[in-house]
Amino acid sequence: MKRDESSISEKEQQATRGCRMVISGLATTLPNSAYAQSRQHMLRLIRAILGHRITETQWSRICQMAESPTQTRRTLWQLLFIAVLLGIGYACTRTLSFRVEAFNFLFVCAFFLMPFLAIRPVLRLQQRARYWGFLLLTPLLLCSSCSLLFTVACEGPGWSSTRTEPLQTFQLDNSTVQLERYENGGAVGVHGLNLEQRRLIAPGLFVVRSVDFFDSAHEGTLSVEGPYRVRVHAKGNYYSNDYEVDKVYSLKPWVYF
Repeated sequence: MKRDESSISEKEQQATRGCRMVISGLATTLPNSAYAQSRQHMLRLIRAILGHRITETQWSRICQMAESPTQTRRTLWQLLFIAVLLGIGYACTRTLSFRVEAFNFLFVCAFFLMPFLAIRPVLRLQQRARYWGFLLLTPLLLCSSCSLLFTVACEGPGWSSTRTEPLQTFQLDNSTVQLERYENGGAVGVHGLNLEQRRLIAPGLFVVRSVDFFDSAHEGTLSVEGPYRVRVHAKGNYYSNDYEVDKVYSLKPWVYF
């Protein structure tokens, strides 16, 4: 009798170890619907091996133990992917611009909504990791929400507080260099002249760089000094009428390189 019990116990342990390995592999490779069906097939197989000695509760505990490391790895990869998307989105908001202003507005709104994609992966973490995940995620969600509300309220197409007025524009091969008057925030906001370079990289999409900004300058002129070299002469600001700047800039064919 003791030999039978020991042999059954060893069989249970071997079956449990095998189940954990198989379940871990299935949880990694299969989608959720196929994985749920595979769990039921495995349960019937184990019951046939052990002679119906395993209950639903025991089987669920075995599956949870096997799924936990796999689920954690998958969740971490999802969070890493979202973080990479945020980095790429931030770089794009600083360097790319659509010809249609509404597309710029929608892209910025989509960027501020990206952190909300991390809520579901964080909820799948274990209790302690979930606590730290939400501790780090909450400030980011708060900042994204405030930025999104500000963008919708103040920076939408047709009601944006930013105003630009082109003063002079030159074509340098495939790049465009423009000196423009820039205003943001009304009478107490930011005012000045902005020197900008842009290059068309796709229909309706530009890569853009602000070469220099002349704070509070009233007027200025732009001239071409040579291949990818321009001169800016700006004068007058709110602090002194004697303010005057004369600079020569070397530009890059592809804006940033």
